Amino acid sequence: MWGILLRVVTRLKRTFPSLLPSAIQERIDAFRKPPTRNNFSKSYPDSLRGPAALLVCTFLPLFPSFVQHRIEASRKPPLGEIYLTSYLDGLRGLAALFIFWYHLYWKYLPTLMPSYGLPLSPDGTRASSSLLQLPFLRVVFSGRPMVHIFFIISGYALSLKSLKQIRSNENSALLRTVSSALFRRGIRLFFPVVASTFIGTILLQINFRYYAAPTFSAQMWEWYDELSKILNFWYPDGRAAISFDPQLWTIPLEMSNSIVLFAVLIALARCKVVLRMILLVSTMLICMRVGQWVASEFLMGMFFAELGLIQEDLNQYFTSSETIALVVCAEEAMSLLSEEDGEEKEEGNEPTHHQYQIRRRQLQEVKRIGSIVLKVFCIINLIFALWLAGWPEEHPEQDAGFNWIMRHTGPPYNNAFDRMQFPWLALVAFQIVFASQQVPFLQSFLTTPVIRYLGKISYSMYLMHWSVLECLLLRIFPHIWRFVQSILGDDGVGSWGVTLVWPLSVLALTPAVVWSGDLFCTFVDDNCVAFAKWLEGKCIKREGVYL
Repeated sequence: MWGILLRVVTRLKRTFPSLLPSAIQERIDAFRKPPTRNNFSKSYPDSLRGPAALLVCTFLPLFPSFVQHRIEASRKPPLGEIYLTSYLDGLRGLAALFIFWYHLYWKYLPTLMPSYGLPLSPDGTRASSSLLQLPFLRVVFSGRPMVHIFFIISGYALSLKSLKQIRSNENSALLRTVSSALFRRGIRLFFPVVASTFIGTILLQINFRYYAAPTFSAQMWEWYDELSKILNFWYPDGRAAISFDPQLWTIPLEMSNSIVLFAVLIALARCKVVLRMILLVSTMLICMRVGQWVASEFLMGMFFAELGLIQEDLNQYFTSSETIALVVCAEEAMSLLSEEDGEEKEEGNEPTHHQYQIRRRQLQEVKRIGSIVLKVFCIINLIFALWLAGWPEEHPEQDAGFNWIMRHTGPPYNNAFDRMQFPWLALVAFQIVFASQQVPFLQSFLTTPVIRYLGKISYSMYLMHWSVLECLLLRIFPHIWRFVQSILGDDGVGSWGVTLVWPLSVLALTPAVVWSGDLFCTFVDDNCVAFAKWLEGKCIKREGVYL
């Protein structure tokens, strides 16, 4: 199958050499490259040579990217260099992983939905509480706040470059950046979705997934209906009901609110920094108040991007020699004004190098104390956010803390049970992203290689995890239950059984989801990004050309 597809694409490449983007052409050439001894990393065992090496290189494209690079050193490493906002990629990767874990229990372990300590239901359908339902622990399978984190990070990533250009008065570059981002946004979001839903449709039809249509043509029509819902990014009630890949309801909201973000960005581009922040926060609060919580979260991302740029300017201000000289000169001027006799200052009494050093240390101490206070504030907010992120999926009104929050939820969110959590989970996402931006040890954790790798494949993992769950979970779930019951005996169906079944299911399925996400990122997502960039280059008008 892979060989036939590769030959077809290679024939197209030879027939139409300029049809494919250069990035995709390079990827095809890399896959067709014959294996050589020098291509293998020194860390790979010497026993794998000859026919074994040929076999490995034949199926090398199907290996995860980090394994490919370890086998063949000439391949591009899966991770690039760490940059200032790499921690956001790591946070997005963790959010995608937690969403997968959330859907794992949401479909097949409903006993984890209520809060810890609630009594057994009268009909006996609810098991006793598991340790996984404790506050803070349940964050690892709380998927709803992770979606809100996605929206804030999207707003941050889309607005950062434009805000830098606004602050540098690069108006023509700003126009090109916004135009390019809007042109490629739809391709970036929807082309991978078309591919992932098509793969899911084929898996349905060949009975790897459940509830397939009776015929292949009927299955294709169902796929068309699903795509129609996803591509309608101005859906009337804001959330489309997707049937066989329900997590894709966020994709239309990503597209529509990206347009809203760029509109606000252009509208505030010529404002002063302070006024822009005031108007931005006001717009953010208005959107939240009228029920447009996704737009508010995208604007939160823009707020964090602007805040980061302001903090960079303040750090430079506090450490610059001009600021220290200004402080010393101001002190000298005040001392002159405070002299009672009004005599001129004696010569030789100008500011000395020692005074400069004293003022430098004082400014650094002020900066250090302010940084400590800010970090303590962020950590306290993070603790509250992690508790609130464990919002129970079932009967939150029976938990004293969440009952109080629900009673104090204002309109328009208090008119529906499932909407009450939206403003609070937006607050959770705001606090988590704010803490990640301000606390260095959180950034260090979020930029570790494993977390950064999850960030790289986060979108692909988000698109593919539902299909993997439906293909594998029900096939291995009974075996996991039987294994746990063989260990625990009669307690295997109680709280301790659930406590063991969920992590064992995670261990069994996470490698498959990560692997599918890596393959999808390599073959589809990266090529969609390259195709969008290539298509933009073919479509844009060059200087002096009017047609």
